[in-house]
Amino acid sequence: MLESSIKIRLTTLNTFNDHGFHMFQKSRTHLILMDIQMPEMDGYQATDAIRNYEAEHKTQNPTPIIAMTAHVLEGYKEKCLAAGMDDFITKPLKQKDFLAKVRSWITPEAKQPILLPYSEFKAKRNAEKKETDQEEEARPLDYEKALEEFGGDEDFLLGVIGEFLKKAVAQIEIMRKALKDNDTETIMREAHSIKGAAGNLLAEDLLSVASQLEQAAIAGTLQAGPVMVERLNTEIARISDFVEFISSADP
Repeated sequence: MLESSIKIRLTTLNTFNDHGFHMFQKSRTHLILMDIQMPEMDGYQATDAIRNYEAEHKTQNPTPIIAMTAHVLEGYKEKCLAAGMDDFITKPLKQKDFLAKVRSWITPEAKQPILLPYSEFKAKRNAEKKETDQEEEARPLDYEKALEEFGGDEDFLLGVIGEFLKKAVAQIEIMRKALKDNDTETIMREAHSIKGAAGNLLAEDLLSVASQLEQAAIAGTLQAGPVMVERLNTEIARISDFVEFISSADP
């Protein structure tokens, strides 16, 4: 919920293929947060397909599209706007900036899905945590700073982490198979995705490993690929254990 008068359902689309385009056609979408780097159809191609559809159907109020990318190079925003997008936001996302951007493009009446790189996930817990030895160990992410970046909304933060963990488990299996098939493109794509999520969550160790794996895939030097994938798996497990610990506090 962005404000007491605005309720929004979040819908995840990892690719904008025929299924994603069908969802756009059938749903009244008030805003699209467009990830530039997607498999099958990238953000520019997806935007072009949407704008062509709207032109063919003489849509009076085109759907606002906000480009979402890790690139901050000069001229990149202009490139996105020239492609038919309406605005631009960089990753890692900060909740304050993200919510301000959303508010600037939707009306208080908007109650339909917004397409985001993650879906709504409800997780509840009490703010008071048990003080145990685990709290003194090195944490897999800077939880306090991440919570600050998410505006103090712990339910939202835990929800984002929960969705990331579910997706990451599948991504590890995809990369294991890709290593056997020597599929560097898939490894690069999945490592890049995990790197972006790790940046959002301030999980520095995970970000470092994912970045190394992505660069190795780009260079085509994946001799250490299996080791790096298992290191990714270890870091993901650390985050999972940490979240379980956080959520197990007494109510």
